[in-house]
Amino acid sequence: MAELERQLVALRARLSAWMDEVAIGEIGSGTDGKRMLTDVSGWIRTALDLERKLEERKKHDRGIAPGRDYALDFDAARVEIGCRLDRLRACGGTGDLP
Repeated sequence: MAELERQLVALRARLSAWMDEVAIGEIGSGTDGKRMLTDVSGWIRTALDLERKLEERKKHDRGIAPGRDYALDFDAARVEIGCRLDRLRACGGTGDLP
């Protein structure tokens, strides 16, 4: 996946450079240049969409729910709950909590 990410970044950089070259008239002229500019813009959108999908896939693989920026750590929650229960048991029902 890292190689795909690297290629997408390189592709997007090259597409941006082409877009600049078309805009200043170095590539194509008139109708051809406008058509190429439209094509390059579409390719950039496609590359950005692929990058977004890759990022979503990475989040999914790390257990992060869609639309969220964090994952729940159930192991840490289990340990914390266990520690709290242990403290409650240690109080022995005296009403005092440490």
